[in-house]
Amino acid sequence: MRAINTLSDLIDCIGGIGWVADYCMTRPPEVQRWIERGFVAPGWHLRFLAFALANGGTFDQAGLERVFGLCSEDAKTLAVALSRRG
Repeated sequence: MRAINTLSDLIDCIGGIGWVADYCMTRPPEVQRWIERGFVAPGWHLRFLAFALANGGTFDQAGLERVFGLCSEDAKTLAVALSRRG
């Protein structure tokens, strides 16, 4: 298990900058800019969440707020749901 608290943690967990760039059909400098801004387009959120969970990533409420920009109520709901996974 690895705690994911930043976008950089997330990208490292799912395969690194090169893998994410290939998957998103973009270039590594663009992924690096996402990390620097701390923002990735919402269209990638669910896919990246799924890849991270499949690779042993864990999220708490604060991490979900930071990484995906969720409001605290949505992050809390998702954190509870994730904690109930078997």
